[in-house]
Amino acid sequence: MESPSIISRAIETIGLNGEPMVMESLSASCLHDVRRIKTGNDFSVVCKCSFDPDGATRLLSEKNGLEFLSSLNVPDLLVPEVLGIHVDPRGVVLMTEWIEAGPVMKDGWSNLGRVLASMHSMDVGDRYGFHESNHIGSTLQVNDWSDDWIQFNRSCRFAPQLELATRSGLLRSEEIDLIERVSARLEEWIPENPPAAPLHGDLWAGNVMHSVGGRVAIIDPACSIGDGWADIAMLDLFGSIPMECFEAYSAAVGCRYEDMKQRVGVYQLYHVLNHVNLFGHGYLSQLTGLLNRLLDS
Repeated sequence: MESPSIISRAIETIGLNGEPMVMESLSASCLHDVRRIKTGNDFSVVCKCSFDPDGATRLLSEKNGLEFLSSLNVPDLLVPEVLGIHVDPRGVVLMTEWIEAGPVMKDGWSNLGRVLASMHSMDVGDRYGFHESNHIGSTLQVNDWSDDWIQFNRSCRFAPQLELATRSGLLRSEEIDLIERVSARLEEWIPENPPAAPLHGDLWAGNVMHSVGGRVAIIDPACSIGDGWADIAMLDLFGSIPMECFEAYSAAVGCRYEDMKQRVGVYQLYHVLNHVNLFGHGYLSQLTGLLNRLLDS
């Protein structure tokens, strides 16, 4: 396997050549070979390796997303520092800071809600999109700039996912019709011009960490700029985050979570449709359930 040799070369580029190293395989990613590298002086680096062109592009996008989130300087939020990226003919290695996971502290989930509200309040202008398209999992995520959040969701979120699922034969005509009906009525559920917020973009529970020091960390972003509730929708999609997180977020932004259920449902549709594209028919029931709830509301 190429990983050990290319990692050794990558580590040298950040000044750790000659250090005794221990490589520990991590199961944090289904898209890349991920290793924790421990040196003799107890310094650790996370190395993500990719050996195909699409994977290399994803790692470059992840690097840019981490640097974007880090540049926001959100109080009490940890974002792994990018230590370097190594590119050679064999593949690409993204090297980031190791963050030691710890137990969830008292009020840890409420703190996550407040930290996300703080992140979403950062000034990033008033347009929606991002300076580059990136990936949500292995799916291309289109981030063309727009002044209209509704149109952005139609053209950059729903349309590409629907096209991919249709081309792959994953959807029946009934499901395509439901998605097109929801897309045509987006103005009923989401605003045209919400405050523009920096988004992590792929904020499921596996991309949230509670660190040894008690601070919240977020990893593996798919960044864009949009409605902050889009991050909350993904976080609440699979029901593994305690409600106190969402209550704290709602209190910090000044609204009731219950009042945002339809908006959250629209944003969850994007991620469930992406799961259909990534993992197949097993997510169709969840998809049609979300679609019907919106259309019946």
